[in-house]
Parts: sequence; structure tokens; C-alpha cells
Amino acid sequence: MAPLIFIHYGNPFYLKYVLESIQFTNPNRECHLIGDASNKWVTDFGWKHFLFKDYLNDDSIKEFRSLYKPIGNKEWLKVNKAKTGEYDWTEFNFIKFKVLRNHCQNLGFQNIWYFDSDLFLLKDLEVLENELNSLSKFDFLGYHKFSIPQGYIKNLAILDKFHENIIEVYSNSDEESIFREHGFQYLSGPFGYTMMRAFFQTSEKNNFNAPRIGSTKILNYSFDECWAQNRFNHATYTFMYQHYTLKKYFIDKFNNIYIKNLGLKEYEPLWGINMSWIPEVGYKRILKVIKSSEPTQFIDGIKNNAVKQLYIPPDVPVYKPSFFKLLLLNYSK
Repeated sequence: MAPLIFIHYGNPFYLKYVLESIQFTNPNRECHLIGDASNKWVTDFGWKHFLFKDYLNDDSIKEFRSLYKPIGNKEWLKVNKAKTGEYDWTEFNFIKFKVLRNHCQNLGFQNIWYFDSDLFLLKDLEVLENELNSLSKFDFLGYHKFSIPQGYIKNLAILDKFHENIIEVYSNSDEESIFREHGFQYLSGPFGYTMMRAFFQTSEKNNFNAPRIGSTKILNYSFDECWAQNRFNHATYTFMYQHYTLKKYFIDKFNNIYIKNLGLKEYEPLWGINMSWIPEVGYKRILKVIKSSEPTQFIDGIKNNAVKQLYIPPDVPVYKPSFFKLLLLNYSK
């Protein structure tokens, strides 16, 4: 059974809810957090804790850090600066994959589960892992259109390729050429050279086999890439939370969670949910559903009338905290 690994610095409110969901749905899986002193408490959940800074003496990481500078338009540079804490945010995301690779090599891991630290797991991953291991042409599950590793990584050598690529880019290209290659001067809004763009470059160059986690159904289940964004043709509410579109969730009598595919006109059961930008009440509500479910029970199919919607009143402004509390405390009308 492959270990599950997070890399995260800081101590956000949501981490305890995510760990609790994993403890419930995957109780027998070895879990690691590579973080900092502020999140050492994860050991209380049975996780093994490692310090990110202990991996930074690697020569190739030092080489990249000597070359790195944030590259993007003015809006993006402001965003990157605002997100920067102990580390430059974009630099951290570049080097974390080499940290992950070195961690796996140190401990002899051949394949792993790797997720963002704000992802809820709804099901036991063992069945999915066995299915992915049976595929002959498979490197990793990719997230977003940029094919970032998110989920199961079967071929850890992809992490070496990524690190080699970003060193090559920063060694052989100056700031202006990178800026113009990606057309940042023509884009409105914050755009910069990030880990996402670099991984897309690496994937194209090396022809990685990386099914997209949000659009690939495996054993009839899929992952929701982000509750607060509708990247595919799924049912959503008619209003927005801040500037995010919330997808509708549906629940059957066993508390399995679904999204509705409007094109196929069917409900899709979920392996997991990315909870980015969702307030704490949302984590509490979904965790309550998870802990009332059976994570080792799998549904082959579902009739349209066998689920009910998590109700959100459409006539109340969703950005109000008092409303968002209402939003998730009700199953249906």
C-alpha cells in the first residue's frame, strides 16, 4: 500500500478537518506531512512529520534557488508577494517536488499518493490503487489542464524530469524571454511563470501519461478538482460565492457524495473533493457527511431519483458568512 504525502508550511484551519477525513476513510494507510514546526501536531493523528527545511541542502535544490526569480506581470507579482511567508510562494512550489522525490528515495518508496493539503478523501484508496497499478501506460494522475501530479504517482522519475526542466529554463533563458514566451504582456489579470506552467512544459516534452484527475472516471468514480470552480459541465448554483461558482453536491441514502454531469445527464460518485477557497463551515459540513458514510462501499450506478441535493437557498447572497453557514447545514428543502 503506497503512503500518502502532503507538503505544506503553516497551520491553516482546514488541515485538521482534512486529516480527520483521511483518518476515517483510509485508517490503515501510512501518512506523511513534510512541513514546519507549526504543524508538528499532525502526529496526534498518527501522521509522520518531517521538516521541509531539512531537505534544502540538496545540491540541485541549491542550484535552482540560486537561479530563481519570480517572473510574471505586475498583478501576478503582487499576488505572489502576498502569498509569500517563510518562503517565496512560487519558489516553494517549484522546489517541493524535488523535496518530495528526495523524501521518497530516502525511504525507498516506489509509488505514492500525493495531494494538496485541502483535499477531502471520501473513499478508501486501496481499490483505486490496485486499478491504477494494473495500467501498463500510466505515470501519474494529473490535476488541471497543466497536468500537475495530484493523486497517485506511479512513476516517481517524473519529479526528476520536472526539476531538471526548471533548472534548464532558468539557466538558459533570461527573465524577459520567459515573460514574452508565455505572452504575459498580453494577459489581463495575474499571470506568471509558475510550477503549473513548468509542469505542463515538462509533461509535453517527456510525453507523460497522466489522465486528468477531474475528468477521468475510474471504477465509475471521479475526483472533484475544485468545489468552487466548474471546470467541466456540472450542475452549479445560479449565484456565486465571492467570485467562485459552487457546484451542486448530491447525497444518496448511504451518504455517498455526487456531482451531476449535465452532458451525460448522470450523477458521478466522488473519490475526493478539493476544498480550495471554501470557508470552515464547508469543511465541517462535508466532514459530517463523510463520517456518516461507508468508505469501503462502492456504488456501481445510481438512479437519478436516488439522491438528494445539498440545498442552498438561491435568493440569499452567498457571500454573507451567516448565509454560508445556512448553505451547508441543510440537506434539502
